[in-house]
Amino acid sequence: MALFKYDRAWRWYQGRKSAPIVEMPTEWKSKNKIWIHAASYGEYEMAKPIVSSLLKDDRNRIYVSFYSPSGYDNIQFSDSRIYKFYLPIDLKSGLVPLLEELRADKVVFIKYEFWFNLLDLLNKKDIPYYFTSIHINRGSYLLKFGKFRNLLKSAAGLYCHNPDSIEILKNYGFENLKSFGDSRINKALENLSTNRARLKWKSNSTIIIFGSLLPAEINMMVKVIERYTDFNFLIAPHDIDKKHLEEVTSKLSSPVSFITEIKDNKIPNKILIINSLGDLKYLYPQANLAYVGGGFDKGPHSI
Repeated sequence: MALFKYDRAWRWYQGRKSAPIVEMPTEWKSKNKIWIHAASYGEYEMAKPIVSSLLKDDRNRIYVSFYSPSGYDNIQFSDSRIYKFYLPIDLKSGLVPLLEELRADKVVFIKYEFWFNLLDLLNKKDIPYYFTSIHINRGSYLLKFGKFRNLLKSAAGLYCHNPDSIEILKNYGFENLKSFGDSRINKALENLSTNRARLKWKSNSTIIIFGSLLPAEINMMVKVIERYTDFNFLIAPHDIDKKHLEEVTSKLSSPVSFITEIKDNKIPNKILIINSLGDLKYLYPQANLAYVGGGFDKGPHSI
């Protein structure tokens, strides 16, 4: 577990070290430049409906920043109207030159991305910033510190999940509130209309899917597979780097297939490992039973 966390931290460090210098594309100078920050892969899934809507207006250009390697490494853009970069750590020494280079007209933060120094700089430079999908509870730490609370109040808009969040914020004097719902729901509904070919297993046995498994849950999964030998299994580790995949396969006594290697959706073995990002959401409906990772830690991953 510790090694797993260390590997991710190392990828975070090396990714920033090797990332190209952030430069505003020359042809963007006369365009509306909107910066959207998503922490990782999951947050960008929430941002997709927003990006699609903004790009309907050809005057808009989109910066997309990530904090985690899971987003930066695995989300690629072919559209020249989108520019991707790593968000620096929250120190003004790195953020000041970044803002001067980007010259963003607006900034949108997806979900819980509250960076004190970045917000302070945006506020001082009069660059409008927004937060989407806010779900807040009474007594939240975000509301306890006056200066931080004032930075949130200075946002051009706080788009909340539900009326309860709006009422809580109103009690603290917030006025910049709108009901937005959850863009994850919009994306999930969009995914429903996406035709995805069904997997072809050798047997018509029950299919169990383990989604977004944490390292601590691997042994439990192995016990299930060893007990239900006639079932088919889909395994989607939360992290799909080479070392973590080797850790998973080394504990399995049965042969496995990888989704990136199968042809015509035919699965030669009873175990299929999802070693790609973006496929899991389409595969849940093909299973008879789903286990969503993280439920015995801080809470299940986004479902």
